Amino acid sequence: MPELPEVRVNAKALNDTVKNKVVKSIKVWMPKLIKEISEQEFINSLIGKKITKVDNRAKFLVFHFSDSTIMLSHLRMSGQYFYYSAAPLFLETNVHIIWYFSDGSELHYKDPRQFGTFHIRTNDNYLKIKPLVNVAPIPANVDIDVLYSKMKKSSRAIKTFLLDQSNVAGLGNIYVNEALWDVKVHPSIEAKNISKLTLKKIIDSSTRILDKSTALGGSTIDTYASLNQKEGNYQNFLQVHGKDKHLCSRCGTEIEKYYVNGRSTYFCLNEQI
Repeated sequence: MPELPEVRVNAKALNDTVKNKVVKSIKVWMPKLIKEISEQEFINSLIGKKITKVDNRAKFLVFHFSDSTIMLSHLRMSGQYFYYSAAPLFLETNVHIIWYFSDGSELHYKDPRQFGTFHIRTNDNYLKIKPLVNVAPIPANVDIDVLYSKMKKSSRAIKTFLLDQSNVAGLGNIYVNEALWDVKVHPSIEAKNISKLTLKKIIDSSTRILDKSTALGGSTIDTYASLNQKEGNYQNFLQVHGKDKHLCSRCGTEIEKYYVNGRSTYFCLNEQI
């Protein structure tokens, strides 16, 4: 699943590409991706409107339209966007929605696993109701005192606590594995046993890692790629994620893999204690 860097990269690429495009028509092949409203209501809410900006809120892509309509898009496991300046000769498989623009260009949404979601909101309410109302700040904007207060009440593993988007937004399995290795914290330690100083180190490390990954286009692991299948490069800098049986770059101990609350977890047994 794309995490904060990958969503940021997609948002920038989409903003650079479809900003100021006017939606002429829309074709939907997979209505179940559209939440709360019908396929026709979704289409009617966007027809004739100009995209004024594409940005993101945590892991959600946010399409802003000229009349204050908001379209929220979550890529989930395998969602990808493709832009064409003119109609392509052949339609990719697993394309479920196409936005046709007034200048003849097209934006295609492809999602082989069909877990992506779309919500229509307004500029006035999209941060006040689901799915974004309970999404916490990203690491760079976290209030350490507030987060520490929540953490001291949690018996969950620190990794599980950090993956909860109502605690910290934007972190996923890849970058939590990396941040915990960076600050030498075992993923299974109960959150309530982490000191405020250590929490600050985790958040600071997460911010640095997320920013570097964003600058490098994200991590292309499994199926992830940004607009038009452009791959990222941060996977070449990962220290532990996916590195089981490799040697820790700091101490030479073999990286181990196990599962925390069903999530694949990689750590150095020697340093993360």
